[in-house]
Amino acid sequence: MARNRNDNNEESRTIKRKSKAKQQQQQSQNQRERHRSKKSKDNDPLQTDESSSKHSSHHHNRSSKLSIPSTIVSKIHKIESMSGAVMIRNEMAINTTGFWIDRSCILNQTEYSQIFRANKQDVNSQSSGLEQPPMVVKITNLAECSPRFRSNLLRYSVRIMRFISTIRRGPTTSIFLKIYEIFQMEAVKLYIFMDECQASPTMYDLVRSPTPMQPNEIREYMRQIVSGIGVLQKLGVAHRYIKLQHILFDMNNQLKLCGWSKAVFYYQVDAKKLLLQNVERRVRRNYFLPPEAFQRQYDPSKADIWSLGVLLVAMCTKRYPFNVRDERTKFSNQWRDFVRKHEMNVHVRNLCNRIFSIDPKNRIECDRILADRYFDVPTTKLIPLSIKASTELIERESSRIGAISAVDLGQSDGQIMGKTSDNEIQATTMAEGEEIVGEGEEVADVDANTTEQRIQDGGAVGEEENLTAEEMVTESQMAENVAPEEEETKA
Repeated sequence: MARNRNDNNEESRTIKRKSKAKQQQQQSQNQRERHRSKKSKDNDPLQTDESSSKHSSHHHNRSSKLSIPSTIVSKIHKIESMSGAVMIRNEMAINTTGFWIDRSCILNQTEYSQIFRANKQDVNSQSSGLEQPPMVVKITNLAECSPRFRSNLLRYSVRIMRFISTIRRGPTTSIFLKIYEIFQMEAVKLYIFMDECQASPTMYDLVRSPTPMQPNEIREYMRQIVSGIGVLQKLGVAHRYIKLQHILFDMNNQLKLCGWSKAVFYYQVDAKKLLLQNVERRVRRNYFLPPEAFQRQYDPSKADIWSLGVLLVAMCTKRYPFNVRDERTKFSNQWRDFVRKHEMNVHVRNLCNRIFSIDPKNRIECDRILADRYFDVPTTKLIPLSIKASTELIERESSRIGAISAVDLGQSDGQIMGKTSDNEIQATTMAEGEEIVGEGEEVADVDANTTEQRIQDGGAVGEEENLTAEEMVTESQMAENVAPEEEETKA
């Protein structure tokens, strides 16, 4: 029996040794596999396991918080602290504050609003003999507005308008309209008392007129508009509605920026994130919006920059450069085709190349727009090239969106000569003929030789007035009617 016990003990020890050896072998194998996996991931950054993916996502969420300049944070807080509209029960309550509405004549009428002359009985100004500036009231029917439009107007725009009106007027802020008071009659109407502007001509009227606008005149208009938008962006505000119809002239022929109903903050201060806007409709009235606005949530401050470029091109050519309803042709092809077909000064085109970057992060800011050569060259250098002369130039520079052209006209004899710019390095690093395609913009399968026949731009300024009443109503509904889940979100 003792011998049997010894045999059993020996067998047990043998089994334990084998088990231990097997465990060591398994551990060694696991270590080798982990080493191979790690090496593979180092070579292929796209190959990640679940844990590393979660870590990466968590890291991304932490790093996605923006470092918002303290000056902008303080301005946003100050604007948010502004009072909204003064709530009233009826129009009689407006009269008790000294404001009066002259309903004898409608000065202008828009989709949701009517504009009447108005005045304010100010005892102080009457006793001092000071003449009151012409005043109007814009009455917006809130009940007819879409929920998205109404929400944005009451939540952001009213306070932004109030604050903008308090800014001291100067060369960069003269474009802002003075707002005297804003009243709201429950959820029915909004009354905005403001300085009067001329019903005609507006910038839209000047552009659609057959009379060409002078290059130096266009440049001065653009300087004022870009300066004003630059002030807004330093306040953390995006206008979101920069179009020809919203550039007016006051009674002294001074340029004024209107259309504040879509103005928003472009930062969500508490979360330290961008306050993105939801996707827009591909309709004619949104001709001023960038490509990303029709594809995904977008940064409204970058959209304003794009709108400035559309404004400049429309003034120079009397045409809208982009057909936003065309879902098949990417915007870069539309722009290339546009500059081939239409007369455009080289400085204007170079500036627009920097503005019309498909990637919003690469669009230049207002300060750099104002520093562009377009605003400094002599007026004689702003004359558009003829289509025949510019075609060869455009072909040579390839006129790619997002990259400034590397050629320019000579200072004296107009010869084409090389010119180095701050963006030329980026342009020259690309392969010859390579297409710049922004995120979310698919490569269009269009033959370069047949591009001219296939691509249509946004049309001549004023063509939109040829729409039938039914078409205008349909387009308006498509532009403003948004599903509940598409309300403005904070991202």
